[in-house]
Amino acid sequence: MKELDIDCAWAPVISSPNTPYAYPRPVNEYIDENYSKAAVYRWAFVKGRHGSIPEAMQPPQAVYVGETENLARRLRGYLYPGPSQATSKRMKAYLDEELKHGTLITLAILRFENFRIIIDREKRDSRLVAEFGLGNPFIRKLMENFAVIAHDPVTCDILNKSMNPIERRRAKAEKARERLNLPAMNVDLEASED
Repeated sequence: MKELDIDCAWAPVISSPNTPYAYPRPVNEYIDENYSKAAVYRWAFVKGRHGSIPEAMQPPQAVYVGETENLARRLRGYLYPGPSQATSKRMKAYLDEELKHGTLITLAILRFENFRIIIDREKRDSRLVAEFGLGNPFIRKLMENFAVIAHDPVTCDILNKSMNPIERRRAKAEKARERLNLPAMNVDLEASED
């Protein structure tokens, strides 16, 4: 069996020199200058202290991993979600609720070493995957999914919603129907023809 070995780590988003971002602090000039770029990011939630380990070093009990072409803009979306931003609204409600309970909420970006995916060894065809390549949405999605599966779902709640492709299409069609003010279609998939 082959192994996939990629060095990666979560680096805190910094809101001013030596100051990690703390929700719900607004996006400032420092964040705009340093994080207006593509990223894979993680909201992590540490709910209370366990033993003598400082709270900031505790493993999170819940995480949400996302990807974006502009982290500063995405952060604004969480702080002030628009009416059509379902994920931002859902996460803002979760962030606000956890904040009320005194949960430590951290925001970090995924840092990882460059690696190659071998396409055809004989032809020496490969694809480089690197942080500077996160502008490519396929590389972002690859690393987002890698980061999600790197968390243990037994010890950590994964807040990412996953839908099968049919459910995703159905949800998109329903949103389009609502946007166009079309009547709902009641289709009984269980009904049989006589």
